[in-house]
Amino acid sequence: MGTLFGELNKSLIRIGFTRMYFGERIVEPVIIMFFWVMLWFVGLQALGLVAVLCLVIIYVQQ
Repeated sequence: MGTLFGELNKSLIRIGFTRMYFGERIVEPVIIMFFWVMLWFVGLQALGLVAVLCLVIIYVQQ
């Protein structure tokens, strides 16, 4: 048995959700669903802020 997010990801893939490819990175269905829920709850501006912060953190760590 895996983690909660791993099991949720497997379930989403079994249902028919596909992985998205963002350059050389793979975006799992659980992350896509997480961003949709965030968009619904906090709105587009907050989602944009979080996305920019995530991209900055990814590129600073490289």
